[in-house]
Amino acid sequence: MFPQRLMPLYSAQQQRRLNPGLWRKPWHSLLEHLWKAKKEEHLRDMIIMPKMAGSMVAVYNGKTFSRMEIKPEMIGHYLGKFFTTYKLIKHCRLGIRTTHSSHFIPLK
Repeated sequence: MFPQRLMPLYSAQQQRRLNPGLWRKPWHSLLEHLWKAKKEEHLRDMIIMPKMAGSMVAVYNGKTFSRMEIKPEMIGHYLGKFFTTYKLIKHCRLGIRTTHSSHFIPLK
């Protein structure tokens, strides 16, 4: 079962989630299989436990599975926090003739 001495380290929302429902089927199966192989999961809402530190997990981001090693600093956070579901966009310089004043500047 979940050690009661670790409960004060988690937020109130996480404590409510861990108390009755930690050993439901999806969470329990993930914790069992973590050390056997690299596990691919859709559980973005799972709280990272101390037992998971040092293992490799792949989480589905909507298109592909992203792999990451669980580090001790990640304990207590949700898996989805470390796997973004969107592509970061870099805005570049404006193109040629995109502003009103640049229409009157010759191209060459």
